[in-house]
Amino acid sequence: MKRRVWYWITDALAAAALLGATIFVLVRWQSIPAQVPVHFGAGGEITNYGSKANSLGLLLVLSWVLFVSTLVLSFFPESWNIPRRTPRAYRAAGDGMAVLRFVLALFFVCLELCTALCRGLPVWLLPALIAAVGGCIVYMLIQGFRR
Repeated sequence: MKRRVWYWITDALAAAALLGATIFVLVRWQSIPAQVPVHFGAGGEITNYGSKANSLGLLLVLSWVLFVSTLVLSFFPESWNIPRRTPRAYRAAGDGMAVLRFVLALFFVCLELCTALCRGLPVWLLPALIAAVGGCIVYMLIQGFRR
């Protein structure tokens, strides 16, 4: 399956956002407090604190591992478990993966910045994430099973 142009655009934007957040955290490392938020409530309020090395280090590594692994996986569509192996199903799965990769990258960027700045998460973040991921899944299912 040939990658579409907008896959390259969303991947470049996601990588740029992740790179920007990583550089921001690394440049400001000395000014970040030793204790940073490690857990947020459903409304975005900070509910627990922990060490910055564990929390921010884990966030940075996890965000890059998730992005790179899904990016690499997108180049091997034959490894995807798609029940109906049709061009439409592959295109729907590829579209969904590209959007999910972008959405998750932006989510991790927001999480990293709020953690580094010791601020609560925006109240709209969780509903927006659920809507975006749910919308991607519904889109993939509808497009994948259409005839």
